[in-house]
Amino acid sequence: KILIITLSTLFGIFFIPYAFKESLKVETKDSMFPSSFYIQEYNVFSKHTNILADIEDIVAVTENDLMAVGSGGLIISSKNAGETWNNVESPTIFGLHSIIAVTKNSLLAVGDKGVIVSSKNAGKTWNNIESPTTSLLTSIVAITKNNLLAVGFYGVIISSKIGGETWNKIES
Repeated sequence: KILIITLSTLFGIFFIPYAFKESLKVETKDSMFPSSFYIQEYNVFSKHTNILADIEDIVAVTENDLMAVGSGGLIISSKNAGETWNNVESPTIFGLHSIIAVTKNSLLAVGDKGVIVSSKNAGKTWNNIESPTTSLLTSIVAITKNNLLAVGFYGVIISSKIGGETWNKIES
């Protein structure tokens, strides 16, 4: 199931695992936005965790293994397709907005102040990666397992040609 969330601009396309089908609720608190296009992140996880932070993005690493990131450097994992969630120690206090699984073991997330964090062991431990920007990074994508791009505020585009280990700013 694909969920597209739009407000004044397209914020993202999210994969919602089948485990969340019953708990997914679309709500609106502002008549300015049609209810079919506005969802609060909490509603997706409300039945499955007591996390008191905004959850920004989720990735399916395998059929059962999920990772999610959010405000305040939040990193959580599930080993049972989202039925239960556990906190993972984060190397940052800055908000994380996007997470990808480059491979089953290699994960990357980006967020506030240009932060980039990486895991080489399927999300068990995370490390900071040096970033060429301090602008908020909103999204990351793997074109191949070695060729990655991240984008953010003020037209920032950064790239990695070696699987996210080092990053360079691209003029936009």
